[in-house]
Amino acid sequence: RQANSLTEYGAAQKNHSGVFGETYLGAWQLVADANQRQKDYDSLAFGTPFAYTVAATNTSLRARHEGTLGALPNVFVVGHDTTRWERTIVASLFTPTGTQARARSSAWYLKNDLSWPSTGTRLSLGYRNEGMEKSEDQSATALDQREQAWEVGLSQDLGAGATAYARTGRSFRLGNIDEIGGAIVGVGLQAQTSSDAELGVRWRNAVSAVELRWYRSRLRNEIGYDPSNLGPFAPFGANINFDPTRRQGLELEASHAVSAALDLRLNVALRQARFTAGRYQGNDVMLVPKRTVALRADWRPASGHALSGGVTWVSSQSPDFANQCSIPGYATADLRYAYSWQQLELALGIANLTDRKYYTQAFGCTATGVTTSIYPEAGRTITASVLYRF
Repeated sequence: RQANSLTEYGAAQKNHSGVFGETYLGAWQLVADANQRQKDYDSLAFGTPFAYTVAATNTSLRARHEGTLGALPNVFVVGHDTTRWERTIVASLFTPTGTQARARSSAWYLKNDLSWPSTGTRLSLGYRNEGMEKSEDQSATALDQREQAWEVGLSQDLGAGATAYARTGRSFRLGNIDEIGGAIVGVGLQAQTSSDAELGVRWRNAVSAVELRWYRSRLRNEIGYDPSNLGPFAPFGANINFDPTRRQGLELEASHAVSAALDLRLNVALRQARFTAGRYQGNDVMLVPKRTVALRADWRPASGHALSGGVTWVSSQSPDFANQCSIPGYATADLRYAYSWQQLELALGIANLTDRKYYTQAFGCTATGVTTSIYPEAGRTITASVLYRF
């Protein structure tokens, strides 16, 4: 809940429940997962009420079989996902007659991993087919979509603890319920598609591990938020499909066991997210930092006691498509202590240990290059938890 005055307020309530189960039948692992989410939002701004409700249900069934294909080790996975979503916007100045939207998606997927132990080779194949049926009161065009994705991956053991791998494929992403709800009424979001490639090498011994990977994704209709896309039903901007973009980068992960009680981990990422066509060709996609570094340590000083912490540095990023200003880079630290006794764990964690004032989201720039529309992150946050395993 938030209120700026007697005539400006907002209130949101979210309820989320789920159930999960798994069992084994011989060589088959069977998994079922279902959850439900509901959000109710009510506000009054500038004398104008605005309210909506969103309800969503997701179910997932998956079967995994580990065995052999001929004489070769083989892992086969098949699954089915369904989602039902409904949004109702109450009549207001922005939607004089109110509006209702519904969506239902259904997907089947297959994945198979085949290994040749004698040569250290593994071949991975995957396929997914998903369809979405959508209806919206304000739309005059069909909103139904169907997309397919595929993937081929190959890994090769190089000996001495090293493995090289390569992957290529086509992926897609349909707008989720929140993104569909934030699009301009009557304008459907197209499916986001991507041509992907990845190369990497990993090395491991008894106490250390290192992995280096390069990736590139060429995207069409990338789904994102545009604060400048204003309209009678989108007074604060809307989710849209971007012009073609390309995301690529290098990632390094390393870990080392200094002793039986102390582990160190390092993550370094170099990223580029850029428009390759359209109005902003050559510009960086907003809210994508070009560099991140994270260093973490896990210490177990005595039986049942664990202390972990780390420092994360994030470089500057642009809050607008024109790249006229930037969000400053920042560094944060966190710390967590946990005590375990039998099935019980008691933990105390501190995020943003130094109470750093920073922000990761902003959506505008002034003519003089000053960042605006800033959403600050939380200061020092202390969390206590109790976990019981049974």
